[in-house]
Amino acid sequence: FHAKGENFKYRGCAGFVIRAMKKAPAMTRHRSSVPQLEMQLEHDGWNRREQGAAPKPGDVWISNKRGHVELVDHVDKQGKVWTIGSNNRRDPVEGPGQWISSHPKAAGSGFFLSPPQK
Repeated sequence: FHAKGENFKYRGCAGFVIRAMKKAPAMTRHRSSVPQLEMQLEHDGWNRREQGAAPKPGDVWISNKRGHVELVDHVDKQGKVWTIGSNNRRDPVEGPGQWISSHPKAAGSGFFLSPPQK
């Protein structure tokens, strides 16, 4: 799925996650980088999932190097965690824009933050 860049106020992976979370009102403030988003979520009471604990839809996946962030979409029957996220790209036909995709995460490639328990 491709959405032209002008359709998004905040571009990039962190901007996509922030925008999705604001629609679901899980976040009140906006942070534009992965490390800033991680700090804000932890400040808001989000916690790391224990090693081996299955993430839930809506949890946030952050790469180990803090360079990319996505939202957990689902865990399939084989136990693979699927995330949905975005990157900025320049397509030769479509031009610049935000590319949204869903794919399974490799084990150990990052960690998950889950929202505070109500």
